[in-house]
Amino acid sequence: MLKSQQTRCTYDPAKASLTNGVIQIDFDNEKNTWTASWQGEPRLMQAGFAFEANGERWNHTQAEQQPEAQPAVQQTADDVYGEGIRCTVTYSYANGLNAAMEWSLYDNLPYFFLQLSVSSPDGVSTRYLAPLVLNSSDGARFGMKLERTAKALYIPYDNDMYETYGTYTIAAARESSEAGGIIDPLNGPGLILGSVTHDVWKSGVAIEGMNNELRHLSLFSGMASVTTRDTQPHGLLQGESVASARMFVGFFEDYRDGLEAYGAANAAVVPALPWNEGVPFGWNSWAAVGTKLDYEVYTGASDFLKEQLQPHGYGAGSEVYINFDAFWSNLSKEELSEAVRHVKSNGQKPGIYWTPFSYWWRDLDRVLTSGTETWTVRDILLKGEDGEPLPPIDGGIPMDATHPYVLGEIDRMMDQFAEWGFDYVKLDFLTHGAQEGVRFDKSVPTGTAAYNAAMKRMADRISPERIGRPFFINLSIAPLFPYCFAHSRRISCDAFGHIDDTAYMLNSLTYGWWINDNLYRFNDPDHTVLYESFNAGPSSEEEAFSRYLASVITGTVMMAGDDFRKPEARDRAARLLTNPLLNDIAAKGRSFRPLLTDAGEGASDMFMLMESDGSMYLAVFNYSAVNAAVKVLPVSTLGLTEGAAYTLQDLVSGTVDSLSADYQIILRPAESRIFHIRTAGL
Repeated sequence: MLKSQQTRCTYDPAKASLTNGVIQIDFDNEKNTWTASWQGEPRLMQAGFAFEANGERWNHTQAEQQPEAQPAVQQTADDVYGEGIRCTVTYSYANGLNAAMEWSLYDNLPYFFLQLSVSSPDGVSTRYLAPLVLNSSDGARFGMKLERTAKALYIPYDNDMYETYGTYTIAAARESSEAGGIIDPLNGPGLILGSVTHDVWKSGVAIEGMNNELRHLSLFSGMASVTTRDTQPHGLLQGESVASARMFVGFFEDYRDGLEAYGAANAAVVPALPWNEGVPFGWNSWAAVGTKLDYEVYTGASDFLKEQLQPHGYGAGSEVYINFDAFWSNLSKEELSEAVRHVKSNGQKPGIYWTPFSYWWRDLDRVLTSGTETWTVRDILLKGEDGEPLPPIDGGIPMDATHPYVLGEIDRMMDQFAEWGFDYVKLDFLTHGAQEGVRFDKSVPTGTAAYNAAMKRMADRISPERIGRPFFINLSIAPLFPYCFAHSRRISCDAFGHIDDTAYMLNSLTYGWWINDNLYRFNDPDHTVLYESFNAGPSSEEEAFSRYLASVITGTVMMAGDDFRKPEARDRAARLLTNPLLNDIAAKGRSFRPLLTDAGEGASDMFMLMESDGSMYLAVFNYSAVNAAVKVLPVSTLGLTEGAAYTLQDLVSGTVDSLSADYQIILRPAESRIFHIRTAGL
């Protein structure tokens, strides 16, 4: 429970203000706006709202003025955020529409929640509700200096097509999915915004400006764009009253605290899918052999892990999985059955792969049968408003996640995987199932609603309560939200074994470490390639260790990704994957936090993990494949006391040095190191 008992929320009708000891919200009923201050500093000034209703756009400036009106104030119950106050102001429009803005503050929390509802006795249809809008043209202002260090935070909708997180100048801001904000990545302060309910809407954060001047900021429900892979408008929500997603608004002296608070605020509403079996270790076939998957490489990997890695600490007491990726259909049914038996005889668990919402061929008139029903491929595809199937995304045509055939296949495949003895499934290309379009089931209004229902159906079908054993669910290419249907999600797109792969994957950790154990139990760093993937040449020794270390600090799902029929791959894995200290860190299942840095579309080069005893781990990377790099370990940025005595232990070489001031190290091209820092004498 996110709760404090120090200062109670109060509403002062004389001042028309609401406070919780940290935040104060002042209402201006003549302008239909409000101002939010943190610790006495105004940050959102003269904010309003906007919405679409029955095909027309409206905003707060068009509502009837009500200078004497007071918000409806309600003391909230002791819910997941603690105790607080909810204030609602209803705005009337000449056409009979009503817009109700709701503010919820909780005792001492540095964030509050907004929600906008639009209603009419004749009914409302809408694709867009924005509870927070700042337009400088209306007199609204943002109370943070937008100097060169202030950036707009971008969070992608999914991890397909080598999408990256990033920070951008205000003038170059990108529309961010579900969450975003304005931050100072070098110094820390920042405004964090985002949705905390994800049942029907796709939501977003829009920022526009020029020359570090903020012209527009909005937090809205109804995002459907290139960012979300959509080619159709957001689904239409209808009823006597329609509400936006509930929105998180917080200002923090360290934006990293804000993103962690945002993740925890989501988890307080809908927790991550629980997993009590430890961090998954093992092997995955994709990087090793790609489409050339066969029985030999699969069972050979199982034997190699059992004989050469597990006896020396790989697995660290967790379950070890040997996972088929795509093209497991290369094996006959008999080979598949024998492969499962072989893995289990080695004391490991088998895993498999599926793409439930993507159709990969172009025979749209092919006949499909499900029970007594007959369909064509065209029937089961998601349609546009013109009645034609949607265009492919990354090669796959989106299927309709509400179609009876698709739902029947979910049941059949999940049942089959469980019956065949698998204990792990990697689900891929899931954005296809969340696309906006014309669905078979007209009662499902949006892509998010369809995705929620289909993903819940999958998770329920292989739940421990139903099949009598744990079954790990991993998402590969997938939306970040909704999140409660899997134990892990790959934090980035495919990452192989070279230093640019490591840097690419760590971009996602730089901005997405907070996802771990909030939205998903584990961040997944993808297959850990140490020698050579099927689609690239061999990596250097430094690249290999950096790729492994990146997986250690991500959260993690530790899947080796080499073809162990190659002697070089076996040798390197036997040397790198058997460090007991690093495997123990990986087995903690915790993501390292980035140091404050302006990484832009890149990655932080330093990540830290605090321990309960006051010590910390620090990982440092050189992302250049050709140049050595001097790195300075910054004592104050690490939260250490300048001049105090600390020890600095290299967890690979074992060397120990003293640390009392900024400490300089030199890294070879593509090299990385990890240190344990403790107070001297402890």
